[in-house]
Amino acid sequence: MQPIIKRLNELRPQIHAALERLNISEKLADIAAIDEELAQPDVWHNPANAQAKSKQVAALRSMVEPWLTLQAQADDLIELMVFQVGTTTHRHVRSWKQQLQGTIIVSVNNEPITTNHDIKIAVKNAKQNKQKNITIVFGSLVGFTVSGEGIP
Repeated sequence: MQPIIKRLNELRPQIHAALERLNISEKLADIAAIDEELAQPDVWHNPANAQAKSKQVAALRSMVEPWLTLQAQADDLIELMVFQVGTTTHRHVRSWKQQLQGTIIVSVNNEPITTNHDIKIAVKNAKQNKQKNITIVFGSLVGFTVSGEGIP
């Protein structure tokens, strides 16, 4: 398993370099700008122009999205490999699960958690900001009411 993780870690800078060479960040900025233009109601007063912009943004997305997907998949693979059964990380997670049984997540990185979606957003934001660590605050319940999602 270590050779695969090593290879993935070698692949990540290569993907990043490819994104740089392909000017992906500039293309993302172009997409955002065109999307903003297309969101304006008056852009459709000139249907030919609006259609040309729609085609342009679609072409840009078709160039950008495969590369962003590749980058995300490489990152996700490394993350999944680290948590494989038998690894040190997996043993820690199993231990944490036993110790934290019966507790709830109160906050992630000082952001209050009220739904499962809040947890996903907090972790996603931390990943996007390339944070290596996050702070999770757990609490115990004395009495509670549960929502339809099973969230207190």
